[in-house]
Amino acid sequence: MFDTESTKAVLVGIAVLAVACSSGDDGQADASASAGTAVPAGTTAVAEDGAASGFEEEYTLAQQFDLSINLISSTFNETKRIPRKYSCTDGDISPPMTWSDIPEGTVSIALLVDSDQHPGPRWVHWMLWGIPPAAGGLPEAVPNTPEATSIGPKARQGTNSEKMVGWSGPCPQPARVPFSSGRPSNTRDLVRQYSFKLFALDTEIELGPEATKVDLLRAIDGHILAGGELTGEQVGKIIRF
Repeated sequence: MFDTESTKAVLVGIAVLAVACSSGDDGQADASASAGTAVPAGTTAVAEDGAASGFEEEYTLAQQFDLSINLISSTFNETKRIPRKYSCTDGDISPPMTWSDIPEGTVSIALLVDSDQHPGPRWVHWMLWGIPPAAGGLPEAVPNTPEATSIGPKARQGTNSEKMVGWSGPCPQPARVPFSSGRPSNTRDLVRQYSFKLFALDTEIELGPEATKVDLLRAIDGHILAGGELTGEQVGKIIRF
């Protein structure tokens, strides 16, 4: 979902798109929001307290920065959904990813993954910070522990919307369709978007495992040298009744 033209889209908030798995085999995604769409300034980040309980507060990043980091995954992209193994219905492990073009002066890197899989505030799937600037990427299946020492000595993970530390995979609500009906006419209604957002920072972040999305955004605001995004989709399953 990023703009790779010479003039980078300036981001005031955090933009989101993501790639995901279909209810069947891994394959080509249905026509989705096109890559390279500029994200409007002032995008709002909202504190999560579960889909049912709404939100506690709202937070908007005040800082502007360029989307100049190239963030990719070997397992999914803007046209290939996230494989089932990374979702809540299968292995529920974090996907691998790599990045490049980290700016000079970067002290640490942070990652935030969220989605629109539930109504209301965006659902948080993963928060990881303290990644060394020379890391160049993340392996598959990062352990769900407060300290991610396999990534770096200062790497830490926060609390997602499932109230767990570490990764919580895509898990969109299924669509209920009567047995007498065919496939829903508009399957786009079943598509959920997942966003992987990377931040190059000029400082180390000091947060504990209880940290939420809002805590992370507050800590990095004013310290972002550049950002990067990776987008994709997941399609909810169809349940006959």
